[in-house]
Parts: sequence; C-alpha cells; structure tokens
Amino acid sequence: MSHVDVSRKVSRHLHKYGELYHQYGADVITVKLEVMEILRPKKAEQVATKVLNKLISDENKHRPVVIHGFSVGGYLYSHVLNLMVKQDRFSSVKERIRGQVLDSPVDFHGIPYGVSNAASENPFVRWLMKSSIEAYLAIFARYTTKVYLAHSHLFHNNPVRSPALFFFSKDDKVADVDTCQACADYWKNELNMTVSQQCFESSPHVSHFYVHNKEYTEAVKKFLRDLNIPVVTL
Repeated sequence: MSHVDVSRKVSRHLHKYGELYHQYGADVITVKLEVMEILRPKKAEQVATKVLNKLISDENKHRPVVIHGFSVGGYLYSHVLNLMVKQDRFSSVKERIRGQVLDSPVDFHGIPYGVSNAASENPFVRWLMKSSIEAYLAIFARYTTKVYLAHSHLFHNNPVRSPALFFFSKDDKVADVDTCQACADYWKNELNMTVSQQCFESSPHVSHFYVHNKEYTEAVKKFLRDLNIPVVTL
C-alpha cells in the first residue's frame, strides 16, 4: 500500500482523508495547490498534467479511480477534465473514474475568498489577500478570468458521468450552499448522473469531516460500497 505525494507540501489534515481510503485497500494520490498555482492557470494545468501522468503510468493505467476534491480542488479537477477531453493520451482516465466526491467545492467567484481564508487566520491578512486576488483577476481578466470561466463551465457540465457525492453546509462562508446545491441538482437532473449529498446545518469550510465525522465517514463508505469497486472491501 502506498501514498503518493505529488505536491511540495500536504497539510496533515489531508492525511486523515487518505487514511479513510487506505483502510479499505485503496492507494491515494494527494495534491495540494499553492496560491500561485491557483492564480496562474498554466501552473494549475502543470499540476493536473502531473496527476494524469501518474494515473496513466504502467503501474496505474488499469486501476479504477475515485476523485475526492476539496474547496478550490474543484478548480484543479476542472483542469484534469479539460486535459482528459482535449488530449488523447489522457482520455482513457475519463472512463476509469468510478466516483467523484466534492467537499465544499468553490466556484470561480469564490476563489478570492476561498484562497485568502485557507492561507491565513489573520483577518487583516485575509482581507489584504482577498483584495489582491480580486485586483489580480481584474488586471489579467482578458486571459486568466476567461480560463476560469471556461473551466467553471466545464466543471458544471462535467464530461465524467460517474456517480457523485457532495458535502457542504448551510453556513459555509466560502462554498455557497445555493451554488453547491445548484451544481448537484444540475448534475442529477440535467446530466442524468447519480448524485447524493450531505448538506449540514452548521460546519466551517472543509471541516465537515471533523464536525460531523460519523455522518461524513458513513456517507463515504456507502458511496464506495455502491460503486462496487472490486479492490475496495467495506
């Protein structure tokens, strides 16, 4: 059993989610985007390429895949989707994605708030970073914002139609509950995907696993069980 880290730094709390899959015999690739990789689409694309290269390697090319994304990780996933659609060498991964778990996904308009909140606990630093990101996006709108919006559209019209599980809460200040619900409903009603969700009354951004551990864990277990992936025994 192995744990593959394709980023320079991975928060300790992410390992807790990895353990959730490890205990059932699944290997985990953990990716954490740096701020500049979020703000510069080419950098995010490079990270997505690195992930996909790992998934098409000889050791992994026949293995089923489950995506579990957090917050702006949904943005990285949109780059993965884009590469799978546009580059033939990655197209096979699309058919191998058996399930998709989205925890507090943040859309384009939530990126300034989401990145600043994740980067610091200091209110002033958060405000300064949020303002700087908004200014950056405004200045480079011709290219950067265009890419963000295109990838947001691709994410919402997900070309991967395997089952999905959403986690979000009503008082999350970063991942808007209405936006999350609208995406889940669209995938279910318009894309005819199998979609389940856990909408909690109260829990901070990307903290549902800790605040509602039992419900979260049971939902993931049921989701994996319903996928009926041979290598995962629950």
